[in-house]
Amino acid sequence: MKIRFMKILLLMLFMCTVITEIMAGTLLLWKKQQDIEEQRLYQNLEKMVTKERVRDLKKDQLPDLDENTLRKQNSEYAAWIFIPDTVISYPIVYPENNRKYLTVGFDQSRHSYGCLFFDSSTQPFSTMNTVIHGHNMRSGDMFGSLKNYLKQDYADQHTELYLLVDGVWNRYELLSVYRINQFDMLPYQNVFSNKLELRCYMNQIKAESMVDTQAEIPTNIGELLTLSTCHGEKEKMIVQWVKKQE
Repeated sequence: MKIRFMKILLLMLFMCTVITEIMAGTLLLWKKQQDIEEQRLYQNLEKMVTKERVRDLKKDQLPDLDENTLRKQNSEYAAWIFIPDTVISYPIVYPENNRKYLTVGFDQSRHSYGCLFFDSSTQPFSTMNTVIHGHNMRSGDMFGSLKNYLKQDYADQHTELYLLVDGVWNRYELLSVYRINQFDMLPYQNVFSNKLELRCYMNQIKAESMVDTQAEIPTNIGELLTLSTCHGEKEKMIVQWVKKQE
């Protein structure tokens, strides 16, 4: 009787393991399919507003985007971000709060990709440090590729970021790459009493960088752009840029 009971118990354990694996595989397949659908959403948006495929452009080329179409589709559209030779080519919205676009895409539909958004606490570009938030997608989309900046070779090859605002492309240079705990507010500081305090801040964040960057802090103090995303459950991944004075 005891042997029979053990056989039944082992069989039940085996069946539970099989069922768990099937469910896990089904969930993974569903998530991959969801990723594909959401990738297609932003790819179709890109096709709608430009004649060329943005990610195929060479490093010295900038896309010609129709911002009027973007505003018609979403009145909260504020800018387009483009980092050459990466997957980062997306619209950015300026929302009323920092929660909405965690689960809502640019087309206002609900999905896990959400949308890149400017921090709602401050009007974009009204301070010396403008912050953009985005999801760290396992597919590498949205801000999922920012972790690549922790590799020196990658950082060396992707030093420029472009931001389209009201028909004008603004160029930024890579300044600092680092991780912080989720409660650290250093990257988000945007109020400075004078230029000396701002310069000290720039020196501080550059010293925090986990890779060497070639950007020089401009004499006339340029504006900062901060990209922020999750890195695991307890950290944030931060990539900061300084605006180039043309």
